[in-house]
Amino acid sequence: RGVADLVCALGGAQRPAAARLATRLGAGGDARELVLGDARPKRVLEDASRAGARRALFLGPDEAARGVVRVRELGGGGEREEPLDA
Repeated sequence: RGVADLVCALGGAQRPAAARLATRLGAGGDARELVLGDARPKRVLEDASRAGARRALFLGPDEAARGVVRVRELGGGGEREEPLDA
């Protein structure tokens, strides 16, 4: 089974919340990867595509302040925001 979701923290302060999100996503049995380094979103998307991920989830300072995560559906599915603690 390939990677379903790639979760990326876009800042040090977002790392704990990103780790909790990745844990929650993995509870359903789907494989996920967590990126905690200082990666650029474009590079994260390239890595996610190479890994065969269905989605890339980004959590940066702006998203965290609003209580949302930015979700990019890979393969042309578009981008949306979802509640962080849904």
